[in-house]
This record gives sequence, structure tokens and C-alpha cells, in this order.
Amino acid sequence: MKYWINELPGNDKLVIWDGDNLYKANPKEHKLREIKYSLEKNEIPDGLFPIFKSQIKLIEMDESKKYICVYFGVDSYEHIRVTNAEIKEEIFEELAKTENISKNVKKLTLSEKTKIQRRAFVVLTIFFLIGFLFSIMIETGGLPDGSYPAILLFLGGFGMLNIILFYLLVVVIIGIKYYLVSKTKRIINTIKFN
Repeated sequence: MKYWINELPGNDKLVIWDGDNLYKANPKEHKLREIKYSLEKNEIPDGLFPIFKSQIKLIEMDESKKYICVYFGVDSYEHIRVTNAEIKEEIFEELAKTENISKNVKKLTLSEKTKIQRRAFVVLTIFFLIGFLFSIMIETGGLPDGSYPAILLFLGGFGMLNIILFYLLVVVIIGIKYYLVSKTKRIINTIKFN
């Protein structure tokens, strides 16, 4: 049995792996002392919710995230929040010592890392084009009579210059985020339970 106690804010206070069950808990301060005493006697305290090894399908550790994700059951998952990279790696390696598992390391490609920024750029461009065309029609008086969705009139009401400036500002922000994300190294370690 291996356990980790971490009292820093933003972390799960207690993680226990006994080879058959994974426990995660955030007990109150006085209860944590009782649990420490039980663990020192090599006993798992009562009242902790276990995730059984037979239920665990996949454990995933993205080195850029501050948690380990445990997928279990039909479609359930649980995050084990650990901000310290060394402790997170130690927990993951302890879980990887289990029998009948397959361990995989995947380095994300540039297109996988920047998928969100590319989608944001496409959506923003579509809204820009629609808003820009409507603003031209409103400013030139060429908007035909009829009813239009409120969002189109809202975008067109900004005016051509404001829409262009807003578009350029958001493109610069997306570009900076794209650059920063592309420079980070993202490695995802997975353990698949057979």
C-alpha cells in the first residue's frame, strides 16, 4: 500500500493505492490526523470511497495539467489534483506498476496542440465576414426590407471600422496564444488496464 498526503491548497489531500483500489479524499483537518494514524498502521480507514481496479479503464497524465485523470466505469472519470510535478509523477509511476496494463507515451503534434486556436480563428472569421457585410449594407443603405436575426443587426450596427479593429485585435490575441501553445511541450502518459 502506498499513500500520499498533500495539504497544499488546490490539491487532493489524500491519495491511496493499495494495489486493488484507488482512494481519493479531502478530509477535514481533524479527520486527516485520524487517517494518518490508520495509514501508519497499514490499515485503510473506513468511510473512504474506492475506485476498484477492475473498474478502471484508463489513467491519463498530461504533463501540462495539474491533475491525473482516472477513467472508470461506463463513462465516469475522476481527477486526482496534484500541483507538484514530482508527486504527480510518483503517483503515476506507482499506478503503472500494476499487472496487466499497457503504458503509452504520446507527444502531441502542433496541430493537436493548437486545435482550439484554429477553431476560434475560423469561427471569428465567419462572424467577421457576416458582420462586415451587414455593416457595409447598413452604411450604404442597401439592406433590403424584411426581418433579420438580432445577432446580424447587432454585428452590422458596429460599423465597418469598428468590426475591422475588433477582428484585428482578436486575431492578434489568438495569434499570441497560438505561438505560446506551439512552443510548449505536451506529453500525455497513459496507462490502459486490460
